[in-house]
Amino acid sequence: MKSLKLIVKIGLGIVVCGIIFSAVGFFMGGKFSNINNNLVSLGSKNVKKISQTKQLDNFDKVDIDVDLDYVEIIKSNENKLELNYDEKSNKVESEIKDNNLKITQAKNKHVGIHINVIGADDKNLNYLKLYVSDTTKLKDLKINAHSLDVKINSINSENTNIKSASGDIDIDNLASNNCTLESDHGDVNISNSNLNNFVSDLKHGDFKILNSNSKKAEIKNSHGNVDSTDFLSNELNVEGTNGDININGSLLGLTTLKTQNGSIYTTSNENENLYNYNVNTTSGDINIGGNKVENSFVKENNAKNTLNITSSNGDINVKFAK
Repeated sequence: MKSLKLIVKIGLGIVVCGIIFSAVGFFMGGKFSNINNNLVSLGSKNVKKISQTKQLDNFDKVDIDVDLDYVEIIKSNENKLELNYDEKSNKVESEIKDNNLKITQAKNKHVGIHINVIGADDKNLNYLKLYVSDTTKLKDLKINAHSLDVKINSINSENTNIKSASGDIDIDNLASNNCTLESDHGDVNISNSNLNNFVSDLKHGDFKILNSNSKKAEIKNSHGNVDSTDFLSNELNVEGTNGDININGSLLGLTTLKTQNGSIYTTSNENENLYNYNVNTTSGDINIGGNKVENSFVKENNAKNTLNITSSNGDINVKFAK
């Protein structure tokens, strides 16, 4: 027990030190950017940067594995790579071979807590911006991110695979036949996208999808909420452990929503008569179409669409279009 108490005290001490250093940096004009490596590291406006911009030959595959503040993939009228990072960091290398653009950077040793206190503008951030020609349809887009944010804007990719240990993933206007997102710590935000076969697995963070569609989608979230607005799906499976599920859209085919600790709110753009549904909660209230029902409710309409909704500990509210 003594050793356990000692470990706890040391851990708290590290956190307190981090907060103190963060506050000092902030009041000196800095800005919280992200937490990624070393015990305590304070960014500075005076850090010398390596800034590079270069034109790229044609490619149809992208493989990125770097250790920066953020990576951004942007639709453009040309293929171009833009880099901006601390000259003391490991060098970012790029190469195109057999139409495969590979961008790599040796990883730093990630120990303890890194607090990056820097200015608000881009020039003080370590980043990679990849501009992809609007005539290019990527066969593969792969990003392996340790502790950085990922931004994708107006990209067409047959296969998209993003793995993030720590950082947010923001996607707007992505067309992808097969899309897989994995995140240990960070939020995922998707908008205006067409994701034919979509899989998302989050450990800690919120998931939001807006004005998008998917033929088949599987969304898992261990600790965080799942929200959709104007989402069109033909087969949707959402599984949560600790967090609410709020689904709004046209839920066609088989829709399965399940969480252990949290409430589920579902609003379909379709009429109730178009659904069979099976709704269950162990501890919570169920409300369907404005009417409170028992903790287990089944309705068979001999319909093409089915809703299976289960919450172990939480309320369930289901609404349909009139």
